[in-house]
Amino acid sequence: MSRPKAFIIHLERALSRKASVEALRERLPVESEILPAVDGQLLSPKAVEEAYVRARFSPRYPFALGLPEIGAFLSHRQAWRRIVADNLDFAFVFEDDAAIDFALFASLLEFAAAQRLRWDYALIPAAGLEPSGAIIARSNGH
Repeated sequence: MSRPKAFIIHLERALSRKASVEALRERLPVESEILPAVDGQLLSPKAVEEAYVRARFSPRYPFALGLPEIGAFLSHRQAWRRIVADNLDFAFVFEDDAAIDFALFASLLEFAAAQRLRWDYALIPAAGLEPSGAIIARSNGH
């Protein structure tokens, strides 16, 4: 099993977030890499058309996505591709405005690694949001 990695998606023109992105990268207890975000404002109409078809799935999302949301999706897709290309067993993907409790994250990392063979994909919701999906394991508040 490979060691996990963290990808931090950062919109390079968001200069006010650069210092917090660097601080996050330095404090994470796993190897980390800053991935340049796809800037939705710079997407060509063709790129938008290739990435986004509103009626592709049912039920439909309740509103049309804007260029920032499409850019965010494409940024996450870049991270997912890197996870596969780098043959990582698992990875964490953060956006550049993430704020985490590092002690809690270290505990979560240990829990996720110990339970790794029981899951394929996990979404960790922001604080205060109720998680959804099947619970496959519990330990120490995780």
